[in-house]
Amino acid sequence: MSDEKPEAARVSVTVRGPEEGEEYSMSDPVYVDAVPFGMGTGSHDTARFNVGRGMTINLGGYSTARVDVGLEMPIHVQDLDRGVAWVDAFVKDRIKTEVDAIVARTGKDPGVR
Repeated sequence: MSDEKPEAARVSVTVRGPEEGEEYSMSDPVYVDAVPFGMGTGSHDTARFNVGRGMTINLGGYSTARVDVGLEMPIHVQDLDRGVAWVDAFVKDRIKTEVDAIVARTGKDPGVR
């Protein structure tokens, strides 16, 4: 028996940093036990919901960085309102985490969080 938790979805993150050519993308799992609503399995009572948000931050001196975060996952129709709110909050929080990492790395705080 495996101790691994099942994935609910994967969050995709793309960051374009202030330096020329500085860009990375990643895809991290979101585990089922982290999701506080009913997840669908592809049946007729399931909706696939996707939230994508991005933020471009001005770091001064004509320098910017861009963070894009997206999450798509199945949500039971009866839990759609709660699920959509959770997915949106999750994406916003992940953007804040990535912006905080840019601020820590560059030492420049755009004051947008």
